Amino acid sequence: MIPDLTSFRPKWLESAEVSFALAGPRVSGLSFFFHDEASCAEFAAAESLDECVMADEKALRAKFSLLSRYWLKIHYDGMERCGLSHYFDINPTMHYPITTIRCFLRSYGCTDSGITEELLKPALEARGTQWGLAIKRFSGLTVPRVFYSIERALLNEMLAPFVTLGYLSATAAEQYREWNDRVSAGLRVFLSLDPTLGRLSSLDFCAVSAGHLPKISETRYPQQFDYLKIRIMEPTEAAALTGYLPLSGLMDSINVQ
Repeated sequence: MIPDLTSFRPKWLESAEVSFALAGPRVSGLSFFFHDEASCAEFAAAESLDECVMADEKALRAKFSLLSRYWLKIHYDGMERCGLSHYFDINPTMHYPITTIRCFLRSYGCTDSGITEELLKPALEARGTQWGLAIKRFSGLTVPRVFYSIERALLNEMLAPFVTLGYLSATAAEQYREWNDRVSAGLRVFLSLDPTLGRLSSLDFCAVSAGHLPKISETRYPQQFDYLKIRIMEPTEAAALTGYLPLSGLMDSINVQ
């Protein structure tokens, strides 16, 4: 199930990425990437995105040290748009960016009592951690998130404070560890923190071999996903899997009805 793509200009679709639930198949999002602010603004205007999107773009880039990658993701429920995510990569020269993270979260109404630094301390102290900020907009709500990537070998250490501080159940943490052990993927994993809901939102693995994934639908998987998101749902603690592929190769790679 692919949403209508006719409103998108071909140049935007060339580098677009599609995400879909493996239990579906059902497209859950389309990501678009731009190299400069003008191209991002052109897209936002053409797609009638809320004015706050570009306002946030300008404000955050003026305030923080961010990489010049512009990334917007339109979320779908079936064939209908249902939300928007806006992502920013923190400049890796910021080796301990807790001030950036705190200021960002406060800008979107998330008070910080020091717990954010406690949750993220192992990642802040690890070498080579890559950091990012995200703004999620659904049904009139605006939610800030923090995401970061680490070496997979460090995952156990990173999950420990989430369990200790109540942001992740011991059962969910064990499931994430098991997925980290079983999945055939790249050397790094992304973690997403949702401080407003008080939880670790998901893990994302890159360059994932589909041959090691459980068969949870009749969908014909591609040989490899660019990314695989694993979210342990509450309160059932069942794993929800979302695959990511370049839109240009989707029809050749997976049988979507």
